[in-house]
Amino acid sequence: MKFSFIGNDIKTGEQVAYAKYYDSGHLSFGKMFLNVYSWDPNGRRKNFRWRNFERIEPMEKIREEGFFVRW
Repeated sequence: MKFSFIGNDIKTGEQVAYAKYYDSGHLSFGKMFLNVYSWDPNGRRKNFRWRNFERIEPMEKIREEGFFVRW
């Protein structure tokens, strides 16, 4: 898997690019993202938790194996 990002440098206006390659060892399977907020009794967000940002609830191994192609 390859991710590419292309944009313009703010100071010079020159076009810049960045590419990163990932293999299956970098993939993480999960059920859902962890909540970054707590909620008060009125349903309003409070207490943003940075440590949960982009963290996931792990998927069971048996379900994860269903994502891999068998040759």
